[in-house]
Parts: sequence; structure tokens; C-alpha cells
Amino acid sequence: MRGKRAFVILSLCVWFGSISTVSFAAGAVEPSFRQAFASEDPAEKTDLFQKIAAQEPKSIYGHFAKAWLAENRNEPKTAIGEYTAAIKLKPTFAEAYCARGIVLFNQGHVQEAGDDLLRAIDLNPRLAEAHDAVGVILDQQNRFEEAVREYQKAIALRPRFAMAHYNLGVAYAHEGQEDPALEAFEKAVSLKPDLAIGYFNIGKIYYNRGELDKSIAAFSKTIEANPKLAAAHYGLAVVNEEAGRKAEAIKHYREYLKLAGDHPSPETEQAAQRLKALLGTFF
Repeated sequence: MRGKRAFVILSLCVWFGSISTVSFAAGAVEPSFRQAFASEDPAEKTDLFQKIAAQEPKSIYGHFAKAWLAENRNEPKTAIGEYTAAIKLKPTFAEAYCARGIVLFNQGHVQEAGDDLLRAIDLNPRLAEAHDAVGVILDQQNRFEEAVREYQKAIALRPRFAMAHYNLGVAYAHEGQEDPALEAFEKAVSLKPDLAIGYFNIGKIYYNRGELDKSIAAFSKTIEANPKLAAAHYGLAVVNEEAGRKAEAIKHYREYLKLAGDHPSPETEQAAQRLKALLGTFF
């Protein structure tokens, strides 16, 4: 059963953060920008960038802030335009090249994204976010060893960069190196306890090892962090079924199918079949 229903390692390239609502006075825009850029908390980033955009809308930091806010509203064209405006005002603005590169990558413009990210690193070799983003591109090109090196550079520059640890785990997992992948995922969730996909990938590794109780615990933490992550319910259903916990398996197959909705896939078909079989034997 385990070989037929393996789970896919979930990968992600995003910026998050951690701190509380912040206010600042005139003249403190650049430090606040640095804080916002490095933050891994969406709420904090939004709060800071809204203040920067309102206070200095036509400065390089104002354009960057408006770009990030547009990106957060899923308006990539506006975001690219604002990042470009910031770069025109300051052609050596490494963070703007980095941020524009990430948007371009997410829009499928890989070559342009890579050019921007390498330009950002050329301007500022200590920009951890750029190394992390280059690692994501390399990982998706199956250049895993190179990706690992970029993630390690990002972590060396920012040891508490949770997403870099997470992405490092993804690259190791793609190489089939479960031990370092598990270590990286566990470090990521220790730094960012609400990182649902980190727990999910920990659960997958333990499932592949046949450590079902640990897998169940990790998938359960995934759902605590994100109750609507369908893949985690599927994972819990599969593992509970293998562990002989039929009631739990039925509950999570049902929740998985509910969250998956009207999107047929091999997983939804298999979940429906397993649910039917379990219901037939449960009573």
C-alpha cells in the first residue's frame, strides 16, 4: 500500500515573517523597509508596507511597498511596474531586482527572473532572499546540488530564515536524502510553527519510513496549522487506514473529498474507493 500511495513533497517560494504591528516616524522609512523586507510575517509586512506607501509613495521604498502590496493582491503586472519604477529611480536597488525576479518567476518568466535575481546578488551578495529564490529556480530545473548550495548561502546569511530551511529540505528530498531533508523541515517548523507544509513533509518522510505514529502526529500538526490543506487530510486517512484506525481514516477521507471538491484526480478517485471499502467493512 505504501508504494502505491506515496505523497508528493510540497514546495513553496514565499516571504513570510514575525513581529507585531509597527508604527514609525518620518525619517525612519529605510529602517522600516529593511524590517519589512526581512520579515516572514504577512501581517507585519502588510502593516509596514502600507505605512511606507502612504508616507513616501514616490520614493524608491514607496514604489517597492506599493509593488509588494499589489503582489499580495494578486496583481502581478502592477507589482512588476512598481518594482521597475523603483529600479529606474535607483538602478542599484538589489531588493527590487530580487522582488521583481520572484514575481517574474511566479508568472513563468524563468529566464528574466533568473537575470533579475543574479543581478540582485551581484549588487548585494549578502541578500539571503535572492540566494533562496535562485535555489528555488535551480530546484525546479532538477539542479538539486546547486540549489542546496544556494539555500545554504541564504541560511548562512540569515540563520533564522525559515523558508530557506524549508526549501533546503525540499531539495534534499528531491535528491532522496531523507535524513538531511527531515532535519531541515524540523528546523523550519521550529522557526515558524505555523508552517503547515513543513509538518506535511515531515509526515511524508515518517510515512515512507513506516513510522506511522510519528507520521500521524506530523499530519495532525499540519491540519492544526492549516485545516483546509486537503493533502494533509488525505495523508491522515492513508496512514490511519494502514494503522488500523478505520474511524479516523473514514473521517479524513471524507474531509479530503470535501476539500478537493469537483476536481477529479487519481487521488480523489482512490480516496472515494477507499472510503467506500472502509464503510462497507466498518459496520
